[in-house]
Amino acid sequence: MRRLAFAFFVALACAVALPSIGAPSIACADEEEQTPEVHPRHRIARRQVPDYDGRPDAPRPIEDVVLDLPRVVLFPFYLLVEYVLRQPIGYLMTTAEREQWDVFRYLPIADEPLPWGIIPTAFIDFGFIPSVGVYLWFDHAFVEDNHLSAQIGFGGPDWLRGTLVDRFPVARDSVIELKVDGWQRPDYLFMGLGPRARPDRVTRYGRRNVDGLAELRVRPFRSSQIRVVAGVSANELYETRANEEDEESLGQGVANGWFPDYPPGFLTGYVAYFQRLELALDTRESAPEPTGGVRVEVHGELGFDVNASQARRWLLWGGALGGYVDVNGGRTLGAWGTAELATPMGTDGVPFTELADLGAMGRMPGFRNGWVVGESALAFGVDYAFPVAPWLDGFVIVSCGNAFGRHFDGLDADLLRMSYAIGLRAGNPDQPFVVQAGMATASFDDGGGPQVFRLTFGSQPGGL
Repeated sequence: MRRLAFAFFVALACAVALPSIGAPSIACADEEEQTPEVHPRHRIARRQVPDYDGRPDAPRPIEDVVLDLPRVVLFPFYLLVEYVLRQPIGYLMTTAEREQWDVFRYLPIADEPLPWGIIPTAFIDFGFIPSVGVYLWFDHAFVEDNHLSAQIGFGGPDWLRGTLVDRFPVARDSVIELKVDGWQRPDYLFMGLGPRARPDRVTRYGRRNVDGLAELRVRPFRSSQIRVVAGVSANELYETRANEEDEESLGQGVANGWFPDYPPGFLTGYVAYFQRLELALDTRESAPEPTGGVRVEVHGELGFDVNASQARRWLLWGGALGGYVDVNGGRTLGAWGTAELATPMGTDGVPFTELADLGAMGRMPGFRNGWVVGESALAFGVDYAFPVAPWLDGFVIVSCGNAFGRHFDGLDADLLRMSYAIGLRAGNPDQPFVVQAGMATASFDDGGGPQVFRLTFGSQPGGL
């Protein structure tokens, strides 16, 4: 038995050793390691894809070529918007929604806000007096679907504001709004009327006004709107101190010869009754649907001074045209143009506080309010809007324009100015929130260099 087992193991050892018989000897240690031989079928090079149709590659689309320069120029803005604003804030909002942070339920911009509430507010526009206040809202006040809100602001003994708004829907897409707004502040800017506002001729004045209006707003189609407004505005204008050492009161500016005379309405004040009609045809879907389209606006306002109805009457009119493209996921690129005119219909001029102000209108937000004011105004530009949260949008606005004399008297391309702004805004109609950084330039014939910087932060109805 032992012999049989020994023979079995010998046969097994021979079977294992046979394949190595005749194998090449192992290379010496001082010889280079030999590269294994590659099978011939592995040496065939990968062939190029044949040109089946015999045609060259298609040229780049013209829109790609045209956009090359803007892409390079705007790349720093893209980095700022994408990685400093949109992504961090979007992450914060997503986390808040996922974790159901209760703090957001107490804001009027929440998806399901509380039926009533009160929150503190603050507004800072550098170059003006900052203010703090409170905002209150009460849904279903007194009757079902009635929305009541109020805002109180305080910026010092000479800076006071109170606003009360009652909004009631009368149909699915129709709303009636009643509003009373009282305001006193001493830091308004006046730098002259027309295109020649200069940073070395800055003056200040004060204003007290109480406005009451009734409004019917109808949305007949998508984002289109019909707005009918009637109201009364009582205004008292007065001399005030300057905010900075290089500023003067408006009266001192007139005495210095900076302006030919006091602007219309300043010395006497006025009580205006006005009726206004606004029509807007907008093919875009209502927010928050991301869509492109065309928007056409026209408006007209008839007003007169109750204390001098024959001498001081006016017509404010104008319009705007814009086209918008949804470039990607709610990011919208738009181009627009607007014109505003004020026509006196009596012997006295239109009160200067009723004239178009491109900074206050948001058409050239790089300018502080009071810089670009005139009996006519023209602006055109492009803007880029992008979503940050369901209630928060980012924006970049680049625009060009200026204010001019009556019916564009003195219009000249060399007198146009540039405005740049970037920021965030929330769409609550009663208490809009904005964070904005902007810059605006001198006119082209004056070198077109930077002339004013604007930084705005906070929440305040109607801006300045």
